[in-house]
Amino acid sequence: MNIIKKYFINPPIIQFSPPRTGSTLLWNVLRQVAPQRRILKTHSLKAKYLKESNKVKIIISVRDPVDSISSSIQRYSQVPTDDVVVEHIKRFERYGIWQVLEVKDYSNVTTLRYEDFAFDWAYLFESLETSLGCIINQDVRRMCLSNYGLERVAQKAKRLGDFRNFDTKDQIHGKHISNFKGRVGHGHENLSPEQIDLINESFRPYLEAFGYLDL
Repeated sequence: MNIIKKYFINPPIIQFSPPRTGSTLLWNVLRQVAPQRRILKTHSLKAKYLKESNKVKIIISVRDPVDSISSSIQRYSQVPTDDVVVEHIKRFERYGIWQVLEVKDYSNVTTLRYEDFAFDWAYLFESLETSLGCIINQDVRRMCLSNYGLERVAQKAKRLGDFRNFDTKDQIHGKHISNFKGRVGHGHENLSPEQIDLINESFRPYLEAFGYLDL
């Protein structure tokens, strides 16, 4: 079977997101939920996927960029100075945050907010069942929770040490879980009001699109 024919018979599921939006959790769950499908994980969509296509399913994760950038700074053990915050704003602009706005309304796209799914497994499973048109049985649900629950991942990340170290199978890194343990709103404690304003102004269209302006 040639590659083009295989693509249309069994099109991939693409997990696409800006960094630090719960993308690794979502990708790992998708691998278990749809083991017969190719699950691609990316922070930058190729041009061919920026055109609406019903052959490819795109699952997007988004998150309050204040929390995402705070988490990103922590994974590199950096002090959140103004220059460091600007560095991470530029990183997010390079890795998908504007492409999300390009494709969010496509019929083959499902967008999930970190704040809704990261600590609510029932919501995550139900959302994926609706998006993929499948039933996720209880064995798969228990396995996902056992392998990718917060405490399990935090233990593994601690063993891995530095962020540069990662498991090639599940892509869990050292420092994968911050000291705030993914808590919603932690960026507002970790960053200064001026830095928060800068992030919000930099990504205002994104905040408006996904309901983050009122946080």
